Amino acid sequence: MKEIIVPVNDTHLFVKLYKNHEHKPTIIMEAGYGDNSTTWDSIVNELSELANVLVYDRAGLGKSEKSGHPRTSLQMVEELNSLLNYLDIELPYILVGHSFGGVNARLFASTYPHKVGGLVLIDSTPELYKERFLPTMSHQFQATYNQQFTIEGNYDEFMESLQQLKDRVEQKSNIPLKVICAGKKAERL
Repeated sequence: MKEIIVPVNDTHLFVKLYKNHEHKPTIIMEAGYGDNSTTWDSIVNELSELANVLVYDRAGLGKSEKSGHPRTSLQMVEELNSLLNYLDIELPYILVGHSFGGVNARLFASTYPHKVGGLVLIDSTPELYKERFLPTMSHQFQATYNQQFTIEGNYDEFMESLQQLKDRVEQKSNIPLKVICAGKKAERL
């Protein structure tokens, strides 16, 4: 495992790269809202036995510097793409996204489908979250939910990220997809 600080746009991003395999895909791990690379500590060693693995801290999280750019998914996707290009990571990528990281992973896959060999979504936030899930919750839950957006972007940037995904989701692709959900939920992707 190698730890690297990578210059990306107006910031520096912290990366842990587990590169043990020649000519195998690299699994790119996208953590949930406000989470950093340590989210994946319990599984990254096992994954690195199967493929190369890259975990990183998005701008403003963990050991990465803050960015002056808006914290929307499209901006984060561009930063990730710059990071992967800088490191010259061999294609294809397998993107694994948890919660809000699933929004970023899906947007990356729709923006750069030729770079992605597979997509795994773990309890990913759906693009219709505001329309289908939030209205079913109490007003108290909704108020508390809206106030959580202080770590990585604000509520408006989060909602803009969902809109960015909605704008791209209609594009069809042949990227293999696996969806993992905890228990039964009313909302599905």
